[in-house]
Amino acid sequence: MTLTSPKKCIVTGGAGFIGSHLVEALLSEGHPVKVIDSFVIGGMRNLEDVKDHPELEVHQMDVANSEAIEPLFVDIDWVFHLAARAD
Repeated sequence: MTLTSPKKCIVTGGAGFIGSHLVEALLSEGHPVKVIDSFVIGGMRNLEDVKDHPELEVHQMDVANSEAIEPLFVDIDWVFHLAARAD
């Protein structure tokens, strides 16, 4: 599915197994992506293929800290919340 205009996205848990695949798909469709991940479960190894993509921003932060992450949500079109601690 290709959209006519890119949507600015946030993927929480974007460095996890599932989140990283979503990040790759969004970037391949032309969408700028901000990843918010604490790296407790996921890791940059999962984003190895896109780590240098010009439309990717990675923020090592805890989604539970709403004050810290709030500024990242300015002008965001889509939010995909995949952050979780399944352990």
